[in-house]
Amino acid sequence: MSAKFFAAPVTEKDSNPKATTEVCKFWKVLYKNTLSINYNIDVAERSCIKKLINEFGEEDVKKVIRYYFENYQNITYLKGYPSIKALMGFRLGNP
Repeated sequence: MSAKFFAAPVTEKDSNPKATTEVCKFWKVLYKNTLSINYNIDVAERSCIKKLINEFGEEDVKKVIRYYFENYQNITYLKGYPSIKALMGFRLGNP
């Protein structure tokens, strides 16, 4: 009985872990090249990337990330540096 009660929470399966890893690397490289700052992606941010890939596909997510880095300084409601959570918020319509 306790095993069921204390079972690990159900999490969304990563349908393409290789794509998630590739997009995370892509983000980190663009961040470093654009801002000259190393970026460490945490578990929550990786989950956001995974959700975006599952919804839109790896190539489209990379296109959006590239656009985001090329234009982040022109986004008037973005304060500070680009972030994965802000990118996810834009997707949800909550800038």
